[in-house]
Amino acid sequence: MVNRVIQGVDRKAIPAGQYDAVLIDEGHDFRPEWFKLVVQMVNPESNSLLVLYDDAQSIYGGARKRGMTFASVGIQARGRTTILKLNYRNTQEILAVAWSFADELLRPTEAAEDEAPTVQPVGAGRPGNKPLLIELPNVEAEAERIAQILTDENRAGTPWSEMAVLYRHWDTVGHVTSALTRKARVVQVFGAAQSHHACLFSNARHTRMKLLVHDGFGVWCAARRLNQGRFTWPAIQAGATGAQLTQAQFDALVLGLPWQRLEDLRAITRI
Repeated sequence: MVNRVIQGVDRKAIPAGQYDAVLIDEGHDFRPEWFKLVVQMVNPESNSLLVLYDDAQSIYGGARKRGMTFASVGIQARGRTTILKLNYRNTQEILAVAWSFADELLRPTEAAEDEAPTVQPVGAGRPGNKPLLIELPNVEAEAERIAQILTDENRAGTPWSEMAVLYRHWDTVGHVTSALTRKARVVQVFGAAQSHHACLFSNARHTRMKLLVHDGFGVWCAARRLNQGRFTWPAIQAGATGAQLTQAQFDALVLGLPWQRLEDLRAITRI
């Protein structure tokens, strides 16, 4: 798809320079050809392109590993770059633990202004609880410990609906599910991320929604909030993990329209 769009721009079948400003987040996961396409979409009169790039997060074989420079993809970076070192997202304790693991792998490196350096983050000073790291002999023991922690938290007042288990490998979920089932608990398994699939979530008041999409390379999140009113959220049947909607119903839901009444909405005529 990307190559077809690039070819369409080259043939002038797709107009270039359509956007006065473009922002790219997680630019470290972009391929060089994606950058070249985006650069062509920026209006040359405004030349407004903002790229947020952290080479320490290049989990998909980052562009720097392929020797990419910004100039090679058409980005005018010289004299226009800013390095942000303060880490506001994590507490001092989490940042210290994370860096102790990555210290040997992510040494700070200098780079030319036209390249992306690896920067050691500096904490903003926000304190918090120390992360709890537990080492157990095998995955079965890990599953039992996880199940026990969740059960104890639930007994202390935390609802099951507010707890989740994040895992790196798919086989882990089977062990955790079995451990929780033995403790007579209901477990919802959302499953592994599938390419070109999306999961839609809402808060309890149905005023905000989040969309998680696996695009074949990674997972990205989109959010939408209503300033007035609520989303007409589908009723989930007992025992079900979700609801199925048609494309038209989904489009109406995201817009905040009553998607169950699509036939009635078609009767509205624009004058």
